[in-house]
Amino acid sequence: MPLTTGLVGTPIVDGRGLLTPRWQIQFRDQVVTIDDVAVRKAVVQPTPVSAALPSTPIGTGPLPSGLYRVSAAVHITAPVAGSSVAVTLHWKDGAPPVVPCLLLLVPPVVGDTTTSAGTGTATIHIGADTEISYSTTYTPAGSGMQYALHVVLETMGGA
Repeated sequence: MPLTTGLVGTPIVDGRGLLTPRWQIQFRDQVVTIDDVAVRKAVVQPTPVSAALPSTPIGTGPLPSGLYRVSAAVHITAPVAGSSVAVTLHWKDGAPPVVPCLLLLVPPVVGDTTTSAGTGTATIHIGADTEISYSTTYTPAGSGMQYALHVVLETMGGA
């Protein structure tokens, strides 16, 4: 974080050995900026999969209420023409009553080639003591299609 304008050359401490007010503001603003930065909570990278995955919690346990960002990437590792895979996000939100929520995070990726891939990112709000989960929908057009899945959960702060 750059120094506040006019801070260069300003004494850091006063004659009593205390931080000067201008430096107090500089350090306070740095803490606010750091608090606002997204913090990675979990990364999921299962080995290549060749089936649908049921609703699977992102391995953090229950989370406090707030904003979270979830990103997912799917990459076809063993193609089968006409097969596809999609990723859905699951969570609960709201003060009582708590409502289950679903979001199609990665639309269907057709598994025709090893260059087939899809990504998605969503910012969601969850209720207190809630887990965030993901699932995949796998549509085979034969046997053998495999895909790699990567999921990242970050806290965005705020209630």
